[in-house]
Amino acid sequence: MPWSTETKMNVGWIDPGLLRDFQAEGTDAYRLCTIEDGWVERFGSDVLLSFKMVLARERLLEELQTWADWADVHVRRVFARFIPRESERREPPALVVGDPGESLQTVATEWSLRFGLDFGTGYSPGLFLDQRENRRYVRHIAPRRLLNCFAYTCSFSVTREFRPEQPVNGRSSVYHGRRAIRAAAPRPERRKIRCDHPRPPDFFTLSGRKKVSGATRFREFAH
Repeated sequence: MPWSTETKMNVGWIDPGLLRDFQAEGTDAYRLCTIEDGWVERFGSDVLLSFKMVLARERLLEELQTWADWADVHVRRVFARFIPRESERREPPALVVGDPGESLQTVATEWSLRFGLDFGTGYSPGLFLDQRENRRYVRHIAPRRLLNCFAYTCSFSVTREFRPEQPVNGRSSVYHGRRAIRAAAPRPERRKIRCDHPRPPDFFTLSGRKKVSGATRFREFAH
């Protein structure tokens, strides 16, 4: 039978009031559920399920279907990724529900700002949901000079660029890999972009001292 508005969803899943708030603000990327051995995140019409135990994956898959029916949310695809103890064992998410012939790229919206994501190029699709409020803060203060360190797919830089009436005088972003460059550089609306691919070591602290080897540096400068 269909869920009524008074029916309690399984413990750990997003409540209807918060879901309505996200919809009203133009956001379709957020955490749906958290349990002891896993969690579920929504990225537009796609869902990413992260699990530490197989039983947790099966439970979350079953409850996701119930939640989607109850919340009247269309889930196009479901990806799942195992959370290993050792980072060396991390692998890209695997498609468990949906058409395997579709592109692994997708779009998610946060505060009406659309982000391009990719489930096939790394352990993360490219948008860290726990940084949503920090991105909103950057968008609100619109700094004229911005140092974006540890960026993965340029989400903070893109968020800042959403305020074209307050152009950035200069920005320097430091990335861990070339994927971030591929994600950001092709955008036609980007201003002036210069990408550096120096040989390691090439990661510096703010004092200028070398700290970590093997990083790729990416710099952007506005007109």
